[in-house]
Amino acid sequence: MGNSSSSSSSSTPKHACQVVIVGGGYGGVQLAVQLDSYCKVVLIDPKDAFHHNVGALRAIVEPAFIKKTLIPYEETLKHGSFVKDRVVSCNISRKTWIFSLKSGTFL
Repeated sequence: MGNSSSSSSSSTPKHACQVVIVGGGYGGVQLAVQLDSYCKVVLIDPKDAFHHNVGALRAIVEPAFIKKTLIPYEETLKHGSFVKDRVVSCNISRKTWIFSLKSGTFL
């Protein structure tokens, strides 16, 4: 996954919009990385790292590769943030999204 090559060198995203991505699987991580320099990204996932399942097969024959199969979400985003939690509900009233998290907090 890694960082996007088109990311900005500034400390803030280009636009003020906010994107919340629920789930950091293959698609969620890739989308978060690509949007990170464009707008504020919040990635929510119950795990604190992405496990690259396909890469894990290579680690069977090359044990040193195992370190590359686990990608921590905290280190993936330069501008955005990561929330380790599980979304239990979503309210989209008044054109505003409110995510209820398992921990009892709202986003």
